[in-house]
Amino acid sequence: GNPPGTAPLNVTNPLQNVGDVDSITQGLGESFYLQLPMLAILGGENASGEARIDTNFPGFNLNISDQRRAKEFISDFDRMVSQGTLPQYVHIWIPNSHTGAAANSTLITNGPVQQVADGDVAVSMVVEHIMNSPVYYNPSTGEGSAIFMTFDDAQSTLDHIHPYRTPLIVVSPYARPGYVAKRHYSTASIIKTEELLLGLPPNNLGDLFATDLRDLFQSTYNNIQAIDVPVTRVASYTPSKEGTRIWSLANRLDPGVDRDSFRLGALTRLSISADDLHRTAKSRRMLKSRHYKAEQARLYESALKLVSSKDTD
Repeated sequence: GNPPGTAPLNVTNPLQNVGDVDSITQGLGESFYLQLPMLAILGGENASGEARIDTNFPGFNLNISDQRRAKEFISDFDRMVSQGTLPQYVHIWIPNSHTGAAANSTLITNGPVQQVADGDVAVSMVVEHIMNSPVYYNPSTGEGSAIFMTFDDAQSTLDHIHPYRTPLIVVSPYARPGYVAKRHYSTASIIKTEELLLGLPPNNLGDLFATDLRDLFQSTYNNIQAIDVPVTRVASYTPSKEGTRIWSLANRLDPGVDRDSFRLGALTRLSISADDLHRTAKSRRMLKSRHYKAEQARLYESALKLVSSKDTD
C-alpha cells in the first residue's frame, strides 16, 4: 500500500474543484487506511451501538481541505449531543499545517502559508462550534469542557526563540484568560491533564512524571463566550510566482511522513521569504529592478542547493 498522505483520494469521491471544502468524504479520505487491521479492532460499535471511528473523517491525506474535516466533525458532534451520546473524550486530527510535498497539489494549495491558513480556519470552526454548544459550559451544574490544541511535533520549523518549541493553546470556561504559561510543558503534559480530568491512571512513567497543565486553569468560570472573542478577519493570501516556484521544489524531497522535515522547514521559510520580498517590492514599485530580480534569484539558488543536499535532520 501507499504510505499515509501520498495515496490519491478514494476514486469514488474526487474533489469537485480547486477550493473544494464541501464534498462529503468517504473511506477515511484514502483507500490506504481502509486496509489497516486496526480498523477491525477499533472500528466496532460502542455500548450505544455507534461506530467508534468515523470512516468519513479524512485521514492524513493532505490534498483534502481541513475545512472538510471540520464540517464532518461538526455534523457528528451535533448528532451525538442531540442523542446524548457524546463521549467524554474526543480526538480531532487537523493535519494540513504539516505542509510538505504530499500536499504540493494544485487540488488545494499553492504554498505552505495557504495550507496553514486552511488548518487555522478549520480549528476556529471547531472551537467556535464547541463554545456555542450546551456542553461547553453548564451554569446549573458548573460542568465544562476543555479543548487542548498543539502540533503533532515541532517539524524543525523555527520560531523566534527555539527551533523545537511547539505551541499549546487551551480553551475552556475555566481557562485563565490571556494567560501565558510559566512552566515547562510537553505533549505528555496534555495527556496527563486529560487523565486527571477523566479520572484515569497514567499510561507509563512519561505521563506519570510530566508537569500537568493546572497552571492554565482557574477554579471559577471565566465568563467568556464565543461571541466575546474578537473576530479576526482572515486575510486573503496570493503567493508570488517566485514563492510558488520555490515551493514546487518540495516535490524533490522525501515524500515519506516526517522523513525530510529539516529541509522541508527550510524550504518553507525560503518560499515565504520570496513572497515577502515580492510584496515589499510591489509596494515600492520595484518589481522590475535589478536588485529585486537578483534577490529572488539568490533565494531560488538557495532552495535548489537545499533540495540537492543530504537531509541532516
